[in-house]
Amino acid sequence: MQFIEKVAGDNQEGLQQLYDLIKKDTGANEFKIGQLEKEEQQGPLDGNYKDFMKLQTSHQFVDCTQFIQETLLVKDNQELGLIEKQGEQERIKNKYGVDPNSVDFSYLPVIQSGGQYNLQAAQPNNNKLEYDTIIASLGMSYNQYNSNLSRTLFIDPNEEQKEVYQAVKSLHTKIIKEFIKPDKQISDIHKQIVDYLKDHIPQIPQSSYPSNFGQGIGLLFKENLITISENCERITQPGMVLNINTGFSGLKAGNKNYAILIQDTIILTKQESFSITTQISSDLDDISYSIDDQSDEEEKQNGENQRNSQKRQDQGHYATRRTRGRQNQATVIDQETYNKRKQHQVELRKIKLDEMKIRLENDGFSSSKKKDLYIELEKVNTYKQQSDFPENIKPNQIYIDSKRNALLLPVNGSHVPINVNIVKNCSKQDEGNKTFSLRLNLQYPGLSLGLAGVKFPVLPDENVFIRELTFKSKNEQRINDNIKKIKELQKKVKQVNLEKQQREELVAQDNIIPIRGKRPVLKDLKIRPPISAKKSNGQLECHQNGFKYVTQRGETCDIIFSNIKHAFFQPCDFEMIIVLHFHLKNPLIINKKKTYDVQFFTEVGVGAVDLNQKRRTGMDDDYDDEEQEKLMRKKLNKDFKLFIRAIQEIDKDSVNFERPYRDLGFDGAPNRATCFLQPTNSCLINVIDSPQFILTLEEVELCCFERMMPSLKNFDLVFLFKDYDKPVQRITAIPMNKAEEIKNWLDQMEIIFFESTRAIAWTTIMGEIKKDIEGFVEDGGWEPVLEDEDGEEDEDSALEGDSDFESVSSAEEEEYDEDDSQFGSSASLVSEDDSGYDEESELSESGQSWSQLEKQAARDDEQKARMKRQEANESRGAGGRRRR
Repeated sequence: MQFIEKVAGDNQEGLQQLYDLIKKDTGANEFKIGQLEKEEQQGPLDGNYKDFMKLQTSHQFVDCTQFIQETLLVKDNQELGLIEKQGEQERIKNKYGVDPNSVDFSYLPVIQSGGQYNLQAAQPNNNKLEYDTIIASLGMSYNQYNSNLSRTLFIDPNEEQKEVYQAVKSLHTKIIKEFIKPDKQISDIHKQIVDYLKDHIPQIPQSSYPSNFGQGIGLLFKENLITISENCERITQPGMVLNINTGFSGLKAGNKNYAILIQDTIILTKQESFSITTQISSDLDDISYSIDDQSDEEEKQNGENQRNSQKRQDQGHYATRRTRGRQNQATVIDQETYNKRKQHQVELRKIKLDEMKIRLENDGFSSSKKKDLYIELEKVNTYKQQSDFPENIKPNQIYIDSKRNALLLPVNGSHVPINVNIVKNCSKQDEGNKTFSLRLNLQYPGLSLGLAGVKFPVLPDENVFIRELTFKSKNEQRINDNIKKIKELQKKVKQVNLEKQQREELVAQDNIIPIRGKRPVLKDLKIRPPISAKKSNGQLECHQNGFKYVTQRGETCDIIFSNIKHAFFQPCDFEMIIVLHFHLKNPLIINKKKTYDVQFFTEVGVGAVDLNQKRRTGMDDDYDDEEQEKLMRKKLNKDFKLFIRAIQEIDKDSVNFERPYRDLGFDGAPNRATCFLQPTNSCLINVIDSPQFILTLEEVELCCFERMMPSLKNFDLVFLFKDYDKPVQRITAIPMNKAEEIKNWLDQMEIIFFESTRAIAWTTIMGEIKKDIEGFVEDGGWEPVLEDEDGEEDEDSALEGDSDFESVSSAEEEEYDEDDSQFGSSASLVSEDDSGYDEESELSESGQSWSQLEKQAARDDEQKARMKRQEANESRGAGGRRRR
């Protein structure tokens, strides 16, 4: 390709050179030059061009407008990206970080009302807004690529208008989701729409049908080569962008005229079409408003309804939904929403029971692959013969051999070796008379758990086992040293056993298949958990079948696409880091720790400042820092999005990155510390704080809202899993004002939930259920519990009083939190000592009533006040004695 540079002033020489090249390439004495006949060019170069062409005779001008329009009908990925961005103009500055100077109106917003509607209007008029049907249209462009949307707003619509609008809305959805498909003739799509109108919406006369139901859109606001009309014979192709126009004017509502118009911009892909402007809702509940005057009797009734609604809200049943209509309408909408949700929950229960019956047939209530491990007694031998004993053994003294993992114990003047795996624990006791004893408790058949989760095997009854050994000494320091050495050796052996056990559980991964040449790369990233003790940055590369992370010191971490269960992208709009997080199906060993979660992140912030150099101070300097940080956030978001898009271009089905919905987020404590939890399409996550929290909604059986009492500020949310061997996940300290939002979200995700006024002992309950799962399902599964929860007026629900669901004491609740926290992102190979909690211990007494709790609180307050008075008196008495 040869470029000819434009110069200032006369360009006759360059134009002659270009003309000669065209003539040479065509090899003909006469050739055609395409131009846009309807476009008027301006500028000095255009004047030079026209003067030059008047002197030439070897060419013929032809109009190439249609050729260019046909070329622009199908958009490439870059063009689709620009159109998709500008489809959400209200939030692009914060969400996408685009240049605001590239954003503009395609036309001035058009607002119509008053019974006179021109659905093809592109300019607003001077008519006053009236309280009837309002048509609002808005077109935006980004980098000269256009999009368009229109909505109809109703003020006090009658039932007929509502019915017609719902039908038109259904038609609009069918056009986008069903009628418009790739490789279809557009005239056939138009025929489908007209047939649907005649069969399903006879209220709309044929005289109100529009001439077309949409046209192409892109660099041109109207690409007239493709219109959804009966005369368009073109075939739809992936990459086309259409402005769907579902609009009807001349409709009658009593004595008034009205119109309905819904427009959205859609992108056609290989499989389907999707709208980029549906963020602006077109549901009837969101576009319909009521400001009609009401009679005194209606006002009185609505006032009573509102008071009842407030009373139910105080009792924690449901909160008021904010609307733009009259305040008294909010109660009606609340009740309707509540009833819909309740009805949907009843339907979900029937589906859940059928699902449980199928899972029972397929043994789908337990997916635990954990096997009991037993000590292999033949492998715990320490020495083959007495000559292998260490040479520095002293008589009548305990010797710890860390190389052989053995304890040499003095018994009847000889040393008896035992393996440290046989030792359960050791302790020191004061016998009096300056005598101390070292007590060793040993493993024997019948113990529930041994070292590192290994059980002692059951042997024939004729064997005799020593349960404990006691050694006395007057040297306390020697006993302390022996206890310290034994515990250190136990810790070492425990770590080795865990490493061996975890490596046996690992699933072998495929090797990375590299991409030769240019490949998507993100640089200057950190990894969590770190690969080694010395942290360093690295780069993340995308290859044919997975990701490879390489640090500056050459350390690597490979993640195969097939091992990724969930992938998340957390932008840095409201956070101090930007994150790519991978939740894995099978764990990896990173830095000697087993982990199901690996994330790559970059910190957001201005670089370090040299305090020795002179630096401006004041508001201007702070403003510059803020601007730099904003620019850095935009750049990081852009780089990560380009990386994700490049991955999808390599293999669209390889990884699906989910983004959290911050608007649906809430504060809670899944791992003792409070964090901000955000839903995604399939999970509830927090990938910012450590440890990370990932909860897969598909694995959830049902949810329980615990401690739902009007006097409390917070409540707990418990998730029960379909795998009954997995401990429940409890999220504590959730603000009470988030309860309704969470219920609506769970209902939308088709998850069953119920409420309880107290914490429930789930470990005991699930243990009883697992004893007879078949009987549990045959008795209706969770249905009896959920049916009892429906009786809101009954204070003694199924979870209280006579129910099998016992309450949890504070100590037990803390213990359950510890159990739940074990399912975090990573598990250390060196765990803490075994908890003292005994699952067979008795639970606390049944919960008290509300009046009893109030009396108990009053007694506690009185006791605290009495203790403070007593301490004050004692301090005053001590002060007086000191003065004397």
